[in-house]
Amino acid sequence: MNASRLLAPCLVALIAVALMAACADNASGPDAPGADGAEVGSSAESTATAATGACNDDGSGPSCDWQPTDNGLIVRVSGETFGTDEVLVEYSNEDAGRFQTRPVSVQDGVYEVPVARLRPETSYDFQVLGVSESGETLPGPNGTFTTGSLPPGLQRAEVEVITGKSTSELTFMDLNAHEFEGHPSFFGLVAIDGDGEIVWYVETGETNAMAQKPDGNIVFLDYASGLREITPLGEEVAFVDSPCNPIVFHHEVEVLPDGRILTLSFDVVDAFDDPSRLQVADTIWAWDQSKGSVGKVWSLLDVEDPLMNRTESSGLDEEGFMWRGCNSSLPTEDWSHGNAVKAAPDGSMIVSSRHLNQVHSITSDFEGLNWRLGGHGSDFTFPEPSDQFYHQHTASQLPNGNVLLFDNGNSRPDEEGGEYSRALELELDFESGTARKVWEYAGDPTLYAECCSSTERLENGNTLIVFGSNMQEDVCCRVHTIVEATPGQEAAWRVEVKAPGQNVLYRVYSGDSILGERHLPA
Repeated sequence: MNASRLLAPCLVALIAVALMAACADNASGPDAPGADGAEVGSSAESTATAATGACNDDGSGPSCDWQPTDNGLIVRVSGETFGTDEVLVEYSNEDAGRFQTRPVSVQDGVYEVPVARLRPETSYDFQVLGVSESGETLPGPNGTFTTGSLPPGLQRAEVEVITGKSTSELTFMDLNAHEFEGHPSFFGLVAIDGDGEIVWYVETGETNAMAQKPDGNIVFLDYASGLREITPLGEEVAFVDSPCNPIVFHHEVEVLPDGRILTLSFDVVDAFDDPSRLQVADTIWAWDQSKGSVGKVWSLLDVEDPLMNRTESSGLDEEGFMWRGCNSSLPTEDWSHGNAVKAAPDGSMIVSSRHLNQVHSITSDFEGLNWRLGGHGSDFTFPEPSDQFYHQHTASQLPNGNVLLFDNGNSRPDEEGGEYSRALELELDFESGTARKVWEYAGDPTLYAECCSSTERLENGNTLIVFGSNMQEDVCCRVHTIVEATPGQEAAWRVEVKAPGQNVLYRVYSGDSILGERHLPA
């Protein structure tokens, strides 16, 4: 029996008061039965154009072989060794740039190099290079290829750069475009380059949160099954099954420095002694792949009381929330609506509870509470009322100790500016117990994203932001705005993303590479 299937007996605990408290050891890994490298996202009904290409072979030197893959933006170059133990491929296009794959080892006299970060329907020249022990490169065979088209459901996505160019090599995002007026659907993950060109995709099924591991693998939430880890080529290598569909994990994937992977789940509790008002209380789960285990490590109930700490949104019982539980008929209220857990530089964990207008800092061992920011019982006051945040997303702590978050602004009082959204950085003064705004970006004119959205501070001091919902527009034409904002509150890069049938864009993430490739100087 697959170890990941052992989560199923916990359904009884879910329907009762606590969710899966005792379930563990339900994770699979690369060596587990079923984790056999099956590719994710190949579309049987796709009519996309395949890549084409050829190696030049004049008979005077080593030759190579060129192969397309099921993904039009990934190709493979292979051949027999020509005197080195490692091989890489250099490839270029005048508009896209010049790149070099990471070296791969020669196995039994043969090499195979996957090539990614490619624009659709674009021609590239390539050169195979042997890498000597001293690091010198030796020229090998060369050739050309033209990439395939995007899958039909992704072809309708529009990515328009309004101004500037990203300072990050890549920007990853979720893109879930439902079938709409004859347009086919696309559910998956996408990466764009600094010019706004799609250079990578994988069809995953409907998803939102993802994280890239140091080895380049992607861990993401699959709404149909649970947590999954894939290579950038789309090969599944590990997974954690959810006991039901919709899944019981939600909103977050965070890879810790020690390799553990955090996600959010929940407990269902009868806090009011009223079976008609069960409360959904967020929890943190940790997937430890080195031990092959997964389980709950923290509950919001450890530090908060649903009877005392709640807002008007805490009573929401709308249908459709996929973290309601395996028994969708349970009369639940979305008490806290956690949407982020992020590791702080000091090892603490920053937890965002949207429906409480509150951020918690908890200790690295998940045993203690460092502080609360915002909401009921906050350890910090706001001398300037307009510095407060409402229904936030992606709270994180910066190396300087400040808190960065996306302030969605739902139900912001008129006297504080009304409903608008912004990226917000707050400085915490522990001596005075106050919090004050030190930076924000709201756009000009201001934008309002009532759900989703994210912020990320980049190494150069800029901030990557997505205003991820635009509910005022019909689903045919919703524009999701990505901005790279400077410390001076200017838009160094502004991009608009839309696809018919795309309700929201949950988050965006900066990235350096897909398969370890390097962007070479022109």
